[in-house]
Amino acid sequence: MTCFEDVRPLRGLAGEVDWYYNGVFSHLLKKHHYKGTLGSALLVSTEGKLNIPKVVLIGLGKSTDYAASQFDMALARILETLSGLKVRESALEIDTLTSFSPTLETWQKVSSCCALLGLKNESASDQITLLMRDSEQAKSLEHSLHSEKFLYGSAS
Repeated sequence: MTCFEDVRPLRGLAGEVDWYYNGVFSHLLKKHHYKGTLGSALLVSTEGKLNIPKVVLIGLGKSTDYAASQFDMALARILETLSGLKVRESALEIDTLTSFSPTLETWQKVSSCCALLGLKNESASDQITLLMRDSEQAKSLEHSLHSEKFLYGSAS
């Protein structure tokens, strides 16, 4: 999950998990133990309340400054964090992560991140599930991921 340092309350999946866990993220944010600065990471155990063992919150910095270059740094941090944790399966909410009007190049980077994670963990079963709320954007992404242009990198 991702969050901006200047958007409160938390939105998207981070906000939902925060609500479900009685404000675990909000409490840490309020006490300044976590700020959501670009590239910062917070690992929280779900203590069996969800069907996943851990939740990682990655900071995106200030929403007003967020653009493709911050996306690149955030995506690199996500890859580094997931690889370091040696996760076999993960889900990545990309609505907030790609809130700057993503291009085909953006989706290529997301796909490369998914592929690199699988290569680093050396397991054919490694996977990242991309979560999106906007069904039209999800269909567009799926079409882009399966298109010949995307697979061969010629975004003309």
